[in-house]
Formats: sequence, C-alpha cells, structure tokens
Amino acid sequence: SVLFLESSNPMIRLTDTDNNAYSSIGGESGFLYLYTNSSSRDVIFRGSQEVARITGDGLLGIGTPNPGIPFHVYHATTNELARFQSGDASCYITFGDSDSHATSTNRPLLGAKGNSMFFQTGGTERLRIDNGGRIGLGIANPDDYFSSYNRVVMGRTNDTGGMTIVSSTTSGGYISFADGTSGNQAYRGMIAYQHSGDYMTFGTDGGLERLRITSGGQVRIANTTETVSAGADDLVVGTTSGERGITILSGASSTGNIYFGDTDTSGVENRMGSIRYVHNGNYMRFSTNGNQEK
Repeated sequence: SVLFLESSNPMIRLTDTDNNAYSSIGGESGFLYLYTNSSSRDVIFRGSQEVARITGDGLLGIGTPNPGIPFHVYHATTNELARFQSGDASCYITFGDSDSHATSTNRPLLGAKGNSMFFQTGGTERLRIDNGGRIGLGIANPDDYFSSYNRVVMGRTNDTGGMTIVSSTTSGGYISFADGTSGNQAYRGMIAYQHSGDYMTFGTDGGLERLRITSGGQVRIANTTETVSAGADDLVVGTTSGERGITILSGASSTGNIYFGDTDTSGVENRMGSIRYVHNGNYMRFSTNGNQEK
C-alpha cells in the first residue's frame, strides 16, 4: 500500500484555501464516501474533460454539468444514449411508485426478448412489438397469424376479445382505409358510427356513404334520409334519381326466391307468400297461403 489510513472513520480532506470550500474521501463500515461541505458543491468526474457529475442535491448528469432530473444523460451527436443488455433470454426495466407494493415479478416493466419489445403489467405480457413491426395486444406471437392480417393482432386466446372506440355524444367514431396520404387517399373506405343520430355508415370511393344502418335497425343502400312508407322501410334501396334496382342471381337449374312469412318456425308459416323465378323453365311463380301458386 502506498497510503494506508486506519481509524473508525478514515477520511482524506481536500480544502480550497481560496474560498474555504472542501471535499472529502472517506470510508465507513467498508463503504467509500465522497463528501462536499455544501449541497451546492458537486462531485465531478473528469477524463480529458468533464464526463459526469453528481450534484450536491443528488442529481446525476452524464455528459451535462446541469442535470435537471435524478438521472440526466446528454451527448451532442450520439443518438443512442443508453444501452441495457442481459446475458439471459430477456432484458427489462421495471417501474414502481410510492403506492406500489408489487414484487419484482409483477411490477410494470418494459423489456426486450428475441429482438422484440414487450410491455408487461401484473406479471403478464400485455403488448408486444416484434422485430417485423407487428403489434400484438394481449398476443405474444402476432407473426403466427395470417400474414396479410397480422400487422395488429389483439385479443385473448382464453377468453373473448374486442376493441372499443370512444367518442363524444355529438361526434363519430371512425375506421378508415387508406391507400395514400393526399386528399381522400387517406380515407378511401370508411366505417363510422355517428353518436348524434345513433346510426352506422359504410363508405367507399373517398368515404362517400353507401350504406346506413339506422338506430331502429333499418338498412338504407345508396340513400340516407329519403322518405318512404313506415311499413316498408326495413330495407330501402336506391334514390329518387337515376335507375336503381336489386338483382337476385341463381343457378341455371335453380330458382330465385322472395318469401313472405309471419312466424319464425320451420313450417310453411315462414313462407306464406312467395315470388319465385324458375330458371330451368324461365317462368315466374306467385304463391299465397303457404305454397298455393296463383
């Protein structure tokens, strides 16, 4: 040993005679202490220049002489300012506050595993972003799902899954389908729920409304508010301009059918009246009272 100090609290004191400030290096119970005589005095680590600083009030700055938070890192040109690496299968940072009594295994954490990033709460993984950019919400393996539909996979494999879009009572909730960012390329297709009227719409060709389901369950295709008979408004197709219609396609040896029923049983009551086109004979049938052709 070049220098050996022995006492119950050995200490080396360094005093600046210009302003009577001092700092000390001491040992106690096997620990090494660095002291200053004021909370306004800092402990500075230098190489060819200052590299780190611990302020008198306990803030650590790396690359900055003025740390503003307990741990403050700065570099003028390097973007990667910290690296956490584990020799095990995963690496993570845990979080806790003054009200947290969680154990180390179920604290909220942010981690990396197999080149993927994951977020965990309550001891269970909740979100994962894998190395292909796929997102799993409640799903740890989004890449295992069909490749055309696995950019975002959400749900629970042991229970029901779902998503809720919340909007104000006078606004709408939207799902848009885009093929670009300019103009209506950003919303070529759209599914919307309008809370002010409690109806759902489906839009195409720049979000133009093509189908509406009203709050009463009526379906409107290619129209929105046209007035029709209240007894025949469950399905309204077309508008008051141009040619509109409905086509029923069937096989060459089959029939196209429209049924009129008054019960939901499996008997003839569910088809008391009918309009049928028989393709293999190319004729139309009109029936009433169950199946009596007229």
